[in-house]
Amino acid sequence: MDIPQKVLDEVWEYCRLNKITDVDGFIQKMVTQGFTVEKFGATPTERVVEKEVEKIVEVIKEVEVIKEVEVIKEVEVIKEVQITDDTEMQKLIDKINTLENDIKTIQTSRETITTESGNRGKTIRELNKRITELEAELEVERSKPKEDKNDIYGEGKKGFFGSNISDIWKNKKQ
Repeated sequence: MDIPQKVLDEVWEYCRLNKITDVDGFIQKMVTQGFTVEKFGATPTERVVEKEVEKIVEVIKEVEVIKEVEVIKEVEVIKEVQITDDTEMQKLIDKINTLENDIKTIQTSRETITTESGNRGKTIRELNKRITELEAELEVERSKPKEDKNDIYGEGKKGFFGSNISDIWKNKKQ
């Protein structure tokens, strides 16, 4: 396309005064605007009102949300730890064994005492029976008539003293 020189000079002059550096781009813009005016006219015959309508569409979706929450709780744990050595452990084992032997000895002693108590009880019962028998025999002996055990003189001394002395002895007793 050929543009007359006079028009080009005016465009160049305009661009220089308005400090437009892209002259080719400016020329293209002007040609497009001029064509639009030619095509539609300088002023539209019908009044066209443009309304800018902003349409807001809200989309609400229910979404199930599964949340995993990791809760970390700090818990203070106090542990008593006894540190022992083998000698202390061996002392305790020996003491336990000694106590177990003592328990066995005491149990054996109890059994012996129980047996002896049973035997003593048996012995006591036997002795009580024997005492009862002896008391019965004594009662029988007491109930028997007494024999006269006096000596020839009628005294129970069995002849220690002669007849003359027996009279003296009787006088002394009175």
